[in-house]
Amino acid sequence: MPTQAFAPVPSPRRDFSKVKPASDQLFQAYRSIYSYDKGPVNSSVEEVSDEDDWKVEKATYAAGYGNERAIAYLFLPKKTKPPYQAVLFSPGSNALLLRKFALYPTAALDAVLRSGRAVIYPIYKSTYERGDGMETDVPDTSSNWRDHVVMWAKDASRALDYVEAAPISTIRRLGITATVGAR
Repeated sequence: MPTQAFAPVPSPRRDFSKVKPASDQLFQAYRSIYSYDKGPVNSSVEEVSDEDDWKVEKATYAAGYGNERAIAYLFLPKKTKPPYQAVLFSPGSNALLLRKFALYPTAALDAVLRSGRAVIYPIYKSTYERGDGMETDVPDTSSNWRDHVVMWAKDASRALDYVEAAPISTIRRLGITATVGAR
């Protein structure tokens, strides 16, 4: 066998410890790319599942870009009374390949729910039923990649807008988690 077959494979990930920080002016320019008009949420909600320990609501609402409808699932624990602490969840990159969201929580979600916290699980652009052909989260220099990163940030922000505007005042504090390294 050639020795190249056993050689380490370089990671396509960027080493941020070697990146020079942007100036304040440049940072503000980058930051402005992620801004959006915070218009009405225009949400509709349907109960999707009612399990022993939690219930799930599926919400659709105006996305932070274009004329799209965004989707989020709100997992609410039954053994804790509102208002809840809530966790905004981001899936691993495998969500780019899946076309249907599974309602049953992973071990990470289950741990959050069992702790009495709610979970806000946005369906980010390109994932699950919002798939659009993007199948990797490996960064590149294309405008398509940049636009998707911006839409993902807006999807997270808009999910928080939805929770803030929800007719039920169930959320009092918020945390953020992500599935790291899941493929």
